[in-house]
Amino acid sequence: MPSGAQSDSAGPGSAAPGGLGNAPASRIGRSGGGLPGWARGGVARAVYLAALPVLRWFSPRRLGATAAFVVEIARQIRRRRAEPRLTVAVDVDALYETLTGVGWYLYEILAHLAQRDDLRLRLYGHSMAPPGPLAAGGPSPGAKLAASIETLPMDDADRQAPSAPATLLVPAALLAPGAPVVPAAQLPAGPAIEQVLYSAPDGLVVPPWRADQWLRRAAPMLLAADRNRVLFGPNFLLPPLFRFAAGARVVAIHDLAFRRLPGVVRPDTARALVDGLERTLLEADLLLADSQAVAGELVADGVAPARVRSIHLGPGHMPPPSVLAAASPPPGTPARYGLFVGTLEPRKNVETLLAAWRELRRDGDAPPLLLCGPRGWRAQALRRQIAEAESEGWLRYLGYVSPIELAALYRGAAVVALPSLYEGFGMPAVEALAAGAPLVLADLPVFREVAGDAALYAPARRPDLWRERLRRVLGDEALRLTLSRRARERGARFDWQRAAAATADAWRDAAGAAPE
Repeated sequence: MPSGAQSDSAGPGSAAPGGLGNAPASRIGRSGGGLPGWARGGVARAVYLAALPVLRWFSPRRLGATAAFVVEIARQIRRRRAEPRLTVAVDVDALYETLTGVGWYLYEILAHLAQRDDLRLRLYGHSMAPPGPLAAGGPSPGAKLAASIETLPMDDADRQAPSAPATLLVPAALLAPGAPVVPAAQLPAGPAIEQVLYSAPDGLVVPPWRADQWLRRAAPMLLAADRNRVLFGPNFLLPPLFRFAAGARVVAIHDLAFRRLPGVVRPDTARALVDGLERTLLEADLLLADSQAVAGELVADGVAPARVRSIHLGPGHMPPPSVLAAASPPPGTPARYGLFVGTLEPRKNVETLLAAWRELRRDGDAPPLLLCGPRGWRAQALRRQIAEAESEGWLRYLGYVSPIELAALYRGAAVVALPSLYEGFGMPAVEALAAGAPLVLADLPVFREVAGDAALYAPARRPDLWRERLRRVLGDEALRLTLSRRARERGARFDWQRAAAATADAWRDAAGAAPE
């Protein structure tokens, strides 16, 4: 008998495990080969063929695996509910983008609390479930909002993007199926840290990508089921992930530039904040501001003082002192120079500094001016001014430099000049203080709060007064030494360990005040 005939006449003994035939569907349809004997009639065969996919996916083995997966999820939730320590749900989406000011702020807070034995910091966000296939309509509104907010300069996201990896990460909603979702820096680890992960295994009654899709949709309910006592939003807004969760809501508000100077904030950022911040101000039990200046702005906007707390941050993401001791500036750095650090964008008001420095050069032997930081938006005219100054030989644009090089630049600068129109904290000023650099700053309340008598001040839009202050510092060695000494004393006040401890105290106070 031909081999094909043998195959067509094979009985149920040749079926795949679970009793499902493994003969090609076209051959089953022609002759009934591979079907159980009872299913070879016309109607029975049609019913059997229609039920075949269902039987395959809902086999006892897959049903058992699915039940075990659901039971394991329930077991994890029960374990998290029983945690005796203060439990804090932390939105970590900012750590899954290229790290900017908000990302590094969150990283430092978590890293300095990771060893605490009285806290349980649960990290939620992109990590909760792997990404699925791209939706035909593109990323969800929530993903668009998160991406928009992450571009927001937290004062000095602004400054650069120190130690960020070379690979540019995109929001999870934009990744291809099966692509890994990884943080832009290694997540802090320690007894206090728990990364909450849900990933469906293979062998369930639905494909893994479909199960992961369901997990993503259920993420707000899964988070709510954990019953964390505090929900922490580090990036201006309460994320949609928290919408069903109980617990005290604590949100970090880093600045209000979009309200104070709307013309100097990116339109997409301003729209995202206008849409979301009002709800945050309404729902949050406690708002954390980086400075008393921003806290005062929130109170002036109608927030009760009892719901606002200011916590000064640490000095950026600078290398440890043991590394700084051997730090060298970028090759070609002149022996004497002035320094600006920040994004080239309208809020940083670099045009005033260039106008003042040009006049200084005309007056006498002012050193070259170095600019550090990325190019921002609406900077076309500024770029032309920079190119002209570079061609004249008195300015050098360095762009991005490494954290070690930046620390060396601060340490060697004859003066650090920051003429910003608005700041929420002023991270470059704090970094310059820590390095003992003489400072000339815009006369803003937040800069006076941060730098005190360790700087000279000039109105942001007065190039003539900026020229006078800069001439005083550059021409007076005794003044520079005094400012440098005061800077180091003042800079010692800003410490990430203290900032993290104060943040933990704020969480505990909010949890105690929130209704059970």
